[in-house]
Amino acid sequence: MAAPRIICLGMNEESEMAIAALVSAGAEICAIAGLPAERAGNVSDFVDHAAVASRLGVVFLPVSDVNAPETLTAFRATGAEMLFVLGWSQLLDAATLETFPRGVVGSHPSELPYGRGRAPIPWTVLEDRRRSAVTLFRMTSGVDDGAILKQTAFEIPDRPTARIVYNLVAETLARSFAELYGEFAAGSVTEVRQDMGRASWRSKRVPADGWIDFRAGAEAIDRLVRAVSDPFPGAYSYLVGERAVFQSSSPASGNDLRRKGMPGQVLARRQGMILVQAGDAPLWLSEPSLPADRPGRARLGDRFGFHVEDELYALRERLAKLEQRLNE
Repeated sequence: MAAPRIICLGMNEESEMAIAALVSAGAEICAIAGLPAERAGNVSDFVDHAAVASRLGVVFLPVSDVNAPETLTAFRATGAEMLFVLGWSQLLDAATLETFPRGVVGSHPSELPYGRGRAPIPWTVLEDRRRSAVTLFRMTSGVDDGAILKQTAFEIPDRPTARIVYNLVAETLARSFAELYGEFAAGSVTEVRQDMGRASWRSKRVPADGWIDFRAGAEAIDRLVRAVSDPFPGAYSYLVGERAVFQSSSPASGNDLRRKGMPGQVLARRQGMILVQAGDAPLWLSEPSLPADRPGRARLGDRFGFHVEDELYALRERLAKLEQRLNE
């Protein structure tokens, strides 16, 4: 069977690496499709694929809605036989899937059928998994449920950050797509149906899920900070009413465990880190980033978070004073 003519669809660091691997493998890329830069405000790991296409001398197709009629018209005009979805979160409808005579290949960074759905990298860290995989599969109109074409496992080190897992995924994804392209060219691809009895689903995560409840245990907070760190928005709390974002954490040990304070209270500082009391023990957090108009840093004794009853009482006092002025 002849090597397929493909379109590569993506918008992030992972897809950029996969495109480079496909080029090295001699893939016949008809076009690179991607999100226009002006539409990428909410994509934390965005890479402008117009620039990638320009460097490679390949046609770039700007895509905001992969299922839009004008998108499908542009796809058909390239003469591509397959679509490789390298990094794209939108589901494809039946008309899009039928546009490509040799099908559409999707990818997901989990050992499908385990872990279908959203936010796979943060969930992998939150679940404290020691092994995961990149799975390439035939895309359907469902969620990550198509026949498996290739599944490549990788090991995860102790206490990984989101960036560590992201890089492992990106490297495995790039290698897997290049290998699968060669298997399509050789006609040696094997398809395996997913076992629905082993399927699980992960829910969507939003930036607000990075809020730190300092009443939680130190281990849970450490895991949350690592799960939503770079390339994601980061875990956060509030300091004197301002949003404070943390990008790294580490467990406390030795004499540091003998320190005690109220949940969210700063107990010590050392080499750009602050020791903060959690529900059961203190832990080290990176010095938080604060709004540009709020210079300075957390001081010893400061407490992160809002204290709801105090805030409500203060609000009532302000409202009472305002009403008094209005009635004067």
